[in-house]
Amino acid sequence: MTLLQSSESSSISYEVPGYIIDIIKNEETISYYSPKCKVPFHFLYKQSKRCYKSLKTNARDLPKKILTINEFMILIKSYCHKQVSDIISNSKVSENESVILLLFTLLNLEPFTPLFVDDEITESHITTSRKVVIDHKKYGRLVLVSEQLSNEYILSLVKRCELEANQNLNQLEPSLKASFNFLNVRARVSIDSPPIVSNNFDIIIRRQKTDPFTIQDLINTGMLTEEQAIFLINAGINRKNIAIVGEPYSGKTTLANAVLLNLPNTWKIIIIEDTDEIYVPPNFINTTKVIVPPVESSLRYTNKENEITKLLHRSPDYVFVGEVQNKAHSKTLFEGYGAGIKALHTVHSDSAENLVRRWIFAHEINPEYLNSIDYIVLLNRKYVKNKVNRRVEKIYTLEAKKSKLSIFSIDFSSLKTSKNEFSPSSENFFYKTNLEATISL
Repeated sequence: MTLLQSSESSSISYEVPGYIIDIIKNEETISYYSPKCKVPFHFLYKQSKRCYKSLKTNARDLPKKILTINEFMILIKSYCHKQVSDIISNSKVSENESVILLLFTLLNLEPFTPLFVDDEITESHITTSRKVVIDHKKYGRLVLVSEQLSNEYILSLVKRCELEANQNLNQLEPSLKASFNFLNVRARVSIDSPPIVSNNFDIIIRRQKTDPFTIQDLINTGMLTEEQAIFLINAGINRKNIAIVGEPYSGKTTLANAVLLNLPNTWKIIIIEDTDEIYVPPNFINTTKVIVPPVESSLRYTNKENEITKLLHRSPDYVFVGEVQNKAHSKTLFEGYGAGIKALHTVHSDSAENLVRRWIFAHEINPEYLNSIDYIVLLNRKYVKNKVNRRVEKIYTLEAKKSKLSIFSIDFSSLKTSKNEFSPSSENFFYKTNLEATISL
């Protein structure tokens, strides 16, 4: 990100692919996000029409199929050299910038381009009133400077998501999740439509890093301490069963991915999730990723429970299960733990106590089965000066007996090994636990 100081002290500018972004800061009221395309729209629109004609002429022999956004981009790179060159010479942008701008203009998604390509954005919310609210890493919560987005643009985004997800929104299936992967962009788009929402569409674009946060990155951002980080690395290497817990948007998958990156790259790792969020480095040579339909989808060619059950025949060294959401997921997962599966999983809850209560009383998990969970990692999400702050609140252990279940937090201040002796392979942890809660069974 290249920062450019504006002539106005209340405004800061930086560049992203195809755009210059102005952040209009206001300490007392709402701050704004104002994108300006580097290419004049009339010129870009003219080149996109020529690009469309070129694609129709040159792509006739391609198999007749619905193209993903990434396949569309590849076609533009292959058949639209003239249009790309004209944009580069006219506006002094790079080839990739030109291709992205052509792609989004062709698909009638031009207003959404910055929301996908700006690495400083973590999430964008397009409300049913067609306003756009942005969560920015550096400047917190912002509002997109624009008039209301037209229904035409909203419908184009919805249709593109339906094509990417191979699912049609309707009254019987009013929600979907779609994954977008092109160039260095990874994003997940979630849409709710009537009758779930009162009118129009409610859309969330969640940006994902193509190169995920490492444990060191998370230490640097204050998400966890060095002691907590090395503890979790050791737990993963020693194949402990770990539940990463937190409310939505608290960084559960981010932390899980950082832990997984520290496992031996020859391990047989199986990843089960309903959206493609976990990043697997190329040097991990023995990994299987299974994408199952979201719980809200009617496409039931498989489900999370079936794939967890299949783990017993796949002989993994370690497993990741994303978003254990309901009774069926929990029952199957704990049966797998009882059968010897070693896994890291994410689950929603705002506390360890509430999670344990839900497991026992709502999901009907035998309390003694909870002994198979080695550690519960609780993430906390707070807003500090309009910015989202995520951090590991505590790490817990459980002890279930016939009449009660005790929850202990690990006291990292009691570690007796000095920091400079820590290493990812170290097991020299001497810590005490504090009794946090007792649940009568």
